[in-house]
Amino acid sequence: MKKFISSIFTMLLFVQSAFAQVGDDDLSKIYQLMNDKKYPEALAAHQAFFKDSKGTSLTAVRLSFGLANWAELGKVYPPAQAALAKMAAERKNAIYAGATDFDVFHEYTSINSYLNQSDESIETFLYVEKHFPKQVQTFYPLVEDILIAQKRYDIVKKYANDAIYEFENLRHYRENSLSQLRKGQAGYTLQQINADFDRKYKVLLETTEKIGQQEEASELKRRYDAYMNGNLLRKYH
Repeated sequence: MKKFISSIFTMLLFVQSAFAQVGDDDLSKIYQLMNDKKYPEALAAHQAFFKDSKGTSLTAVRLSFGLANWAELGKVYPPAQAALAKMAAERKNAIYAGATDFDVFHEYTSINSYLNQSDESIETFLYVEKHFPKQVQTFYPLVEDILIAQKRYDIVKKYANDAIYEFENLRHYRENSLSQLRKGQAGYTLQQINADFDRKYKVLLETTEKIGQQEEASELKRRYDAYMNGNLLRKYH
């Protein structure tokens, strides 16, 4: 028993030391723990990273690469899977109680995506729509991709943003990526930039058509053609 307690204490010291200041290399440390098959330590480190990286420059990473790797750990170490499921359940309970905000719902939908439980995210969104209608518009962007993938256009039609505005956002994102490419700061190619833009444009166009906004769809096509096939200097493409 004393040996067990000593091991737990040592593990806690490791976690506190490794994550006292969250940085870009913390996930690399977790990967190494997993490669070394130190699964309990890897889970503890994941839990510490998820907690300590909230509100930092790694906020997006914690809900993407962080959770993705945690889910991978869960495939070989069931307690990690159980820990993720518990986190999702805690956030769902908070949402159902009305004691939640955008960040909590974001964590909830992100965790569900890596547990392959996106259907639960939609179910919870519909519960919010019924019981807390003032919050539903705020939460909609977090389930929009799921709703579109499942062709729930009846719901999308009620909450979708202005299609023209969304197109201009996509165009701005592409231009920002091109700017990084011209500066030599991008980790992607022109082909990848264009493929990403085209994919998102096609989803937006199809969704706009499916929810019956034909005039907006025509305008999207016009803007896309003018933007991608217009007389822009080739070096800026």
